[in-house]
Amino acid sequence: MPFNSLQPCCSPACAIAKMEKDKQSAERKNKALLAQKRKIERQAHRAAKEKIKTLSEILQDAQKYCNRYIRLKHKGEPCYTCGQYRDNYEAGHFIPVGKGSHWHLRFHHFNIRPQCHRCNNYEGGRPREFKAHLILDLGIEAVEYLENAPVSSFTKEDAYEIKAYFMEECKRLTKERRC
Repeated sequence: MPFNSLQPCCSPACAIAKMEKDKQSAERKNKALLAQKRKIERQAHRAAKEKIKTLSEILQDAQKYCNRYIRLKHKGEPCYTCGQYRDNYEAGHFIPVGKGSHWHLRFHHFNIRPQCHRCNNYEGGRPREFKAHLILDLGIEAVEYLENAPVSSFTKEDAYEIKAYFMEECKRLTKERRC
């Protein structure tokens, strides 16, 4: 116990112990500040990278989240076209979206369903079966809308909104699955 109120330690051994404790506390604070600084730098770096992305790159990111959303939403369901239960599913499109054809329907929820790799890639998406199931699920009007949908284009802002929507939906579904 110190001799007076201004004396922080009672002995040289106590002073050394206090000094070590203060040193460890300062090191922890410095590590925390450094970690916080690195986190802010990473966020700034990500934001800068995001700013210079092309429309194509943003759409690729959005497609990644859209595909994940389809897998989460339809988890435990069979392939939409063949009815088989598989381990992995892909986001199959009724109206094809590759190589410039109908890419405006790329993220339309009427157009996307879970398909096994075999149906989606090796059997061309099985459009007859896909259409039959869509008519049963959504009605002929929805299928006709997809088949006759007006061509539109995406802006960067549209792509960011689509990406943000699917990111939020993935978070929501992941959270629901945990509960």
